[in-house]
Amino acid sequence: MKVIQNKPLYYFKKSIEVYPKSPDPYCNIGRIEVSNGNLNEAINQYIKALRQDPNHAFTYYNLGLANFYKQNYELAIDHYTKSIELNYQSTSVYNDRGMAYLFSKKYQTALADFTKAIEIDNTYARGYNNRGLAKLGLKDYKGAIEDYTQAIKLRPEYGLAFKNRAEAYLILEEKEKSCDDIKKAKELGQEITKEEMNKFCK
Repeated sequence: MKVIQNKPLYYFKKSIEVYPKSPDPYCNIGRIEVSNGNLNEAINQYIKALRQDPNHAFTYYNLGLANFYKQNYELAIDHYTKSIELNYQSTSVYNDRGMAYLFSKKYQTALADFTKAIEIDNTYARGYNNRGLAKLGLKDYKGAIEDYTQAIKLRPEYGLAFKNRAEAYLILEEKEKSCDDIKKAKELGQEITKEEMNKFCK
C-alpha cells in the first residue's frame, strides 16, 4: 500500500476542530492509516466516524476493507453488507465483498457479487477477472476462461488475468495456451518463478 504523507493527516485532524460532529474527517484519517498499514488505528477512526453518524455508508465500506486486510473476512462481509443496505452502490463494494466471500470459499455467493459489480459497470475488468476466480473455485473452468478473456479484452495489459487464465488452461490440459499466457503474464510484470514457468511450459 502506498504511504500517504502526513500533510493531509494534519489537515483532516484540524478539520475535526472545525467540524467536530462530521464523520468525514475521521473516515479520511482512517483511510490514511490503512494506507500506512496502521489497521487498528484505522478501525478506531472509523468507529469515531460512526459515533458522529451511525448511518455513514462509506465508513462501513472502509471498515470492511480494514477488516479484510486483517483477514477478518466474516466481519468484513458484515460491514460491506451494512454499507450496501445504506445504499452505497458501487463496483468496489460488491467486488470487495465478493473477494471476502471468495477468501471464505463461498464461491457461489462471491460469483453473485462479482456479477453485480459487472452489472453496475460492464467495462469493469477486475470484476470479470475475479468472477473467473469464483468460477474456478466452482470448477467451471471454461466459464472462468471466458471471464479472464473478457478481462483481457477490456485491459490488454492485465497481467494477473493472463496468469489466472494460464491456470485454467493448465487444468484443462491446454498446455500450449497455458504456456503462452504465463509468458505473457511475466512480460506484463507478474512475478513468475522458474518453477512456475516449468510447470506451465514443460
